[in-house]
Amino acid sequence: FAADSVRLYMLDSPLLRAEDLRFDDKGVQDITRAVILPLWNAFSFLTTYAAADDWKPNLEQSRGTLPSSDNELDRWIVSRLQTLISEVHTHMGEYKLYLVVSQLVDFIESLTNWYIRLSRRRFWGATGKNQTSELSREQQQAYSTLYYVLVDFVKIMAPFTPFVADAIHRHLTEDTGSVSVHLTDLPTPNEKLRDHSLEAKMKLLSSVTNLGRSLRQKHKIKTRQALPSLLVITSDPSQQQAIQTGAEILKQELNIKEVEFSA
Repeated sequence: FAADSVRLYMLDSPLLRAEDLRFDDKGVQDITRAVILPLWNAFSFLTTYAAADDWKPNLEQSRGTLPSSDNELDRWIVSRLQTLISEVHTHMGEYKLYLVVSQLVDFIESLTNWYIRLSRRRFWGATGKNQTSELSREQQQAYSTLYYVLVDFVKIMAPFTPFVADAIHRHLTEDTGSVSVHLTDLPTPNEKLRDHSLEAKMKLLSSVTNLGRSLRQKHKIKTRQALPSLLVITSDPSQQQAIQTGAEILKQELNIKEVEFSA
């Protein structure tokens, strides 16, 4: 499984709380599947499509400048990254490294199974495949945001997965003359980029989506079978409003035609 997987497994183990550990290969395998492979897949997704579209970060982006984006998903994943950075700093400052791994797993889940999956068509372009040499504004924003997030995220990952983080960082920043991720500063959270209400909204939409999928699974109804409606029960008006504004995501993810509410 390699050194990074073993390292993460040990950091997430009772050993860091001065408790006993029975070493288990399956635990290392689970960490590989939950962290290492999804992270590498996200990196591979970006580099594969960037090469196909001949996209490269400009000088400002390669130096860590975040380009502006009016896309809600872009703003959300950047805010989510700032929250992760803040949490990692807090846990490391208190020497509670065993709390970090679960935070990394949650972020990778958000990045791969929410942001990238919902943004795929933006990378493909309006027609599914770009027919011109010029990338659309939406594509430019998607590439720039994912690049920014991955570069900063592997910096946060570097103390925990030094080899994978360095390999990804070297590839993404090879045009800037950067030598190693371990010679860069650990990112600090940028409060101006945080949007707590947007993070709460996306967390709520993700929860509703997961509940919807579990209901489909329970009743053995596959996602490809369209359903007329989804009934969301909540007595909180703010939750209802947040879900309404993200209804298109729910329709797409759960293959339903309408989102209905009840208190």
